[in-house]
Formats: sequence, C-alpha cells, structure tokens
Amino acid sequence: MSTKALRLLPLFSVFPNPDQPRKKFDPAKLEELAASIKANGLLQPIKVRPMGQDAWMIVAGERRWRAHCLLADRGQLPGCQIAAIVESVDDRRMAIEAILENLQRADVTPMEEAYAFKRMIEGGMSERELGQALGLTQSWRIRDRLRLLNLAPEHIKLFESGNLAAEAVYEISRLERHADQTKIVQMIGRGQLTGYKAIKAAVAAILDGLSQDDIFGGSTRKASKRELDTVARMEAKIASIATMIAAGWRDGECIVARKVAPDKARLMADKLKVIQSHCRQMENELREAAAQAAMAL
Repeated sequence: MSTKALRLLPLFSVFPNPDQPRKKFDPAKLEELAASIKANGLLQPIKVRPMGQDAWMIVAGERRWRAHCLLADRGQLPGCQIAAIVESVDDRRMAIEAILENLQRADVTPMEEAYAFKRMIEGGMSERELGQALGLTQSWRIRDRLRLLNLAPEHIKLFESGNLAAEAVYEISRLERHADQTKIVQMIGRGQLTGYKAIKAAVAAILDGLSQDDIFGGSTRKASKRELDTVARMEAKIASIATMIAAGWRDGECIVARKVAPDKARLMADKLKVIQSHCRQMENELREAAAQAAMAL
C-alpha cells in the first residue's frame, strides 16, 4: 500500500525516470512553462518516489522539473527546491503513471507511446491488461502503436521527421518485410500512390500476395479491342456525369420544388444520396485498381 507526503525537495536530488515514455521536450514550451512558474509559482507538485537516501525519481512531472532546472541555472529559483508529492510505488505502477501522464499530452509522439507500450508488454502485461490499466476502452490504439515497431529504422526516421504521413505509416507498418515497406515508401515518393485509399489498396495487394499476373492475368498481354472499348465507355460515363453535375440547378429551381412538390424534393434528395454512395464506391474501386496496377510496375 502506497504512502504519500508533500515535501519541498532539493531540486538536484530529484532525477528523471530513464524509462519515461517521452524523450523529446520542446525548448520553447519549456521556456514558457518556466516563465509561468516564475510568475505564478508551481500550481501542481510533481510526483516522485524515494530511491534511497536523499534521492527521488520522478513518477510524473518531468516537464515541471526541467522548467525548474532552467530557472535554477539562471539563479531565478530561490532555495533551488521543488514541491513534490513523495509516494512509494512499485515499478509497474510507476510505468503506468508515466504513460498515463503522457497520453494526455498532444505532443507525445506515437513512437514514444509504442516503445512505452512495448516495455509494459515485455514486463508481463497483456495488451488487454495494459488497456485496462490505462483506461483505454479501445485496444486498437495499443495494437496500432506496437505495430509501428515493425517499421524499418529509416522509415521511423522519416515518420518522426514529418516526411512520412501518419496515415501512410500505419498502413505500411502492417507489412512485416522491410523490402515491401520500402517499395510502398518509394512509390509514395514518386507520386504513384497518393492518398490513404491508394496506399491502403497497395498494402492490401502485398498482404494478399497478389503478383502482376494475379492482378492483370498476364502483364505482357496486349489489351483487346473489347477491353479498350470498355475503358472508353467508362470515361464517357464519367464525362457525362461531370457535365450534368457542372450544370447544377438553375436559379430558383429548388425554391419551386420546395413550394410545389416538397415530397418530390425530398425524394430527389434521397436519390442523390444514393447516387453519391454509388459514386464513392466506384471511386474506391478505381483507386484500388490504380494502386494494384502501380504495385505491378
């Protein structure tokens, strides 16, 4: 059973948790926090646990401790002390509290979460137990973060530097082979895959084991006249739909429909909604076909 006590501790007798999930601290935001603490004092004590004689490890509040250190280095923290709640907690509870504190911050990176979750799993917790301990009702967050650890190191660097979008990374991480991941990343870089749906379709093609022959029934086969006519008809349909939509409603048509036949106006709206759904499905099928074609190159 844990015991708690609020104390003023020597700042430099407090040290951070080496397993803290968060590894990067924005210098500008630390400066803002230090300025706030200097002006208003520390509004919320940090939490620490004793680690021997005159030594305490941070359980929660490393940013606040770092901001105090900035003030102390500048001679702006009289007494060089920090208010802390001292609590005896075991290693597992300490790790859980560190993760909980960071889950509430928007600037904690998905990779930092992934490494923290991994440590807890390796420590003997199941994904379900970890989710319950963190209060996560949807365990997909844990699975998604853990899967990021499948990424090749160079892809992790691209992700962390902002050069690879999160929606792409989560799909790419589904691929176990780094060579497959690299192929998708290169295709994104060349502009062959644009948008989440195209990337998802390309990843699915790899996961389904589709080869070029699977996708096209023989890559070297020349398209027949019938197939070319099929594509031409599809293009003509899309052009016709585009022309019709571009025409839109004439001035006052909707007002007349509302006045004369509101039931018909409602029916026409319902039909447009169905058409919209069909158009979305057709779009998805074409994007999937384009993505699978790109995979065969």
